[in-house]
Amino acid sequence: MSAFSPETAAQALIPKELLGQASSLHFSLHLAADGTEAALSEAAGGELHWSHRYHIEAGSQTDLTTTLRDRNWNEKIFRRCTVSYDAEVFTLVPSGFFSADKAASLLSFSTGKTCTRVKYAEMPEWDAVLIWEEPAEVGAIPALFPNARLLPSAYLVMKHCNTVIDRNSNTIAMMRSGHLLNLFVFRQGLPVMLNAHHVHDDEDILYYASHAAMTLGIDFENCQLHLYDHQDDVSLLNLLKHYNRHVNIMFHEERTDVATGFISHLHVLCA
Repeated sequence: MSAFSPETAAQALIPKELLGQASSLHFSLHLAADGTEAALSEAAGGELHWSHRYHIEAGSQTDLTTTLRDRNWNEKIFRRCTVSYDAEVFTLVPSGFFSADKAASLLSFSTGKTCTRVKYAEMPEWDAVLIWEEPAEVGAIPALFPNARLLPSAYLVMKHCNTVIDRNSNTIAMMRSGHLLNLFVFRQGLPVMLNAHHVHDDEDILYYASHAAMTLGIDFENCQLHLYDHQDDVSLLNLLKHYNRHVNIMFHEERTDVATGFISHLHVLCA
């Protein structure tokens, strides 16, 4: 992990005046393979008061718990607390087919993988239940944030898609986080495919998105593409525009501060 400069260390701390308002604030934290992003917003929703993004160098051996304890993020109990993370194994099951005791077998059947740390959350807006496998390292979070609600980033993206996609067209939503791509495909406003892929470059992302469209008989050139991306470069955007006429970077206008990524806005709107 890259060394903290004094300036970076100071930016990583929640300002004291905001800590004093903990009882009315929502603390949110996103954990990704290549970094973390923390934010404070009004618990009732709305204004974002503070955020901090911290990049983790590839191959870092620093323990997640140690990294989080170095900050003052758990110094107070906030009115609301949400911790999100990237899940590599997840599926969406119609509510009528779901039962809690079958969650693990439903996830294994859908993904072809044997899963042990199986979690689920109802998504009434889709009349469905999201099931996923929680990464082992997330198990340390409750000791640091006792009142935290733990959610996969796929849950937040699905929540947001429900409010922004065009119900009369086909949409492919993509979330890139490090080398992980979460892919969500909607046909006429309804979810028809959810997948996670390991990617190495922009061409891999184009391949998986276009292949999903071809598999489902969707016109890739004319469908809606929604891109949720932690990276600030435009290389992927420029590549996709060669093959699609409707590429949208989500929260592009709101991301005026380098310390605030799309995930903090998702926490405010959807957590």
